[in-house]
Amino acid sequence: MQRDRPRAGNPAVERERFPPEWALGYYRRSPQVVRQMAYWTLRNAPGRRVSWGNMKRVRPFSDRYGWDRGLPVDRHYIEQWISRHANDIRGHVLEVKNAEYSSRFGTPGRITIIDRDKTNHHADLHVDLDVADSLPAAEFDCVILTQVLQYTSPGCCLENLWRSLRPNGVLLISVPALGRIDVDDGADDKWRWTPPGLRAELARVGIEATVEGFGNVLAGVSALLGLAVGDVSRKDLDVQDARFPVLTCGRAEKPR
Repeated sequence: MQRDRPRAGNPAVERERFPPEWALGYYRRSPQVVRQMAYWTLRNAPGRRVSWGNMKRVRPFSDRYGWDRGLPVDRHYIEQWISRHANDIRGHVLEVKNAEYSSRFGTPGRITIIDRDKTNHHADLHVDLDVADSLPAAEFDCVILTQVLQYTSPGCCLENLWRSLRPNGVLLISVPALGRIDVDDGADDKWRWTPPGLRAELARVGIEATVEGFGNVLAGVSALLGLAVGDVSRKDLDVQDARFPVLTCGRAEKPR
């Protein structure tokens, strides 16, 4: 099987190909003293020397995903992606926990907020998405599910949401591809998905979706360190590298 290779033309990718694979093989077969000298030279070549500064740490800058510093890195990508699909957010819209994205980006005729947390007084329905048929059938024109699926039994949750959509209704879903595990508030944070992984997860319950990933190595490091968009350049965050997704998003339209 041929391995997928990064597309040529990306300067960052081209730099990572230095030294070529044949040279690495030669170094590995060389005596230890030669290997040590070669690796020292490579580590200190222009553009390859590491300067950690205050980034060399075993705890993040923020224990709140970066919310206490500004807009978290993954939310930057979520907002961009939701805004691209604003036309899908119409009619009767379902959103979890609050109406942040439906009210900001869409033109809904009606919004229904759901949450399994009974202390959420903004919720119109208190339901558990893992309970089959807990949502009304063929009720919604759009479902927005951002950063929720990792706390569920994915198959049951997706079947429930898909059943709740009307024909031609749209499911907009985002899931983490990389990120800290939520262990402090009792949430059962179980899953992460690459773009092919989310596509397969949706396909298992009969949902055909357009799926894409967002992020790069800087975005990944920033997210793990709890940095916010204000800590890094938006221009750098908007460089997309399919090898290092931070966020995976999918759009699926229910057939008539």
